[in-house]
Amino acid sequence: MNENVRYCGVKYHVQTEDKGINNPSLVSIIFYGGTIIAVERICYKEIIGKEDIEKRITELLNGLHRKMIEALKGGAYDEKIKACVDLKKPAVKEAPPPSREERELIGVVKNNVLPSLREELGIDLTREELVRLRRAISKIPEGEVRDRMLCLYSEVYSIIRNRCDRDQFKALVKKWPGVAKGSGEGPAGVKPVRSAVEKVTHGDISEVIGDSLTSALYEKLFNEIHDSFFQKKGSVEIVFERLLNSGVIQKRTSPEWRNRMRNKWKRGYREFLGGQDKNA
Repeated sequence: MNENVRYCGVKYHVQTEDKGINNPSLVSIIFYGGTIIAVERICYKEIIGKEDIEKRITELLNGLHRKMIEALKGGAYDEKIKACVDLKKPAVKEAPPPSREERELIGVVKNNVLPSLREELGIDLTREELVRLRRAISKIPEGEVRDRMLCLYSEVYSIIRNRCDRDQFKALVKKWPGVAKGSGEGPAGVKPVRSAVEKVTHGDISEVIGDSLTSALYEKLFNEIHDSFFQKKGSVEIVFERLLNSGVIQKRTSPEWRNRMRNKWKRGYREFLGGQDKNA
């Protein structure tokens, strides 16, 4: 049996063979290049003449071969290897240090978000929730400070939304860094945005899934989104995408239909905003 085995970034060759009935033994050798690292022998003289000798020898051969590989990978020959091989233990990958933007968001969580949640809402995040929030922070894209803060607060809300009142959370967000005071619900506000989204999309969606399912879809979608989300650029386009990617829409429409609606809704929303400006 011959097999190449990689251990600690180095390739070794394990060779195990039967010397034959005249010399009833099995020999297994580990090589590094032309250097012998280890040798193990098994004598099988006592089973000569017994039934199924070939089967028994094969089992012994396989067992010795596996044993040598396990011993190699288990570090049994490390001392011998050090004499002739540059043994490189695989380094544990360290997480890259957080960027300046990440440190800024982490600081806001520690100094503002967590104390506020505890003092004003009586909510403490669990270890698992803190890990989830930390991972989310690492994925928030670079951009305007306000946009990154709003992404952070939206993630916080998604974690605790079953444990807090929506209006109370909105009030907290207005106190946290990155959200201009007095901005209310943002340029559009959730109610006007929801009204605009429904106006632009309702006819097309209800034609596919009916009025009841359409209403339920809107309700679910807008309950999952915090008001501060709509202060971010492109938020309405993201809402359109979430509608188009919902399970019920995906099952009942084609990619062509969804692509057509995507363009139609964007155009309709721009026209809606243009009409509002004229009436203002």
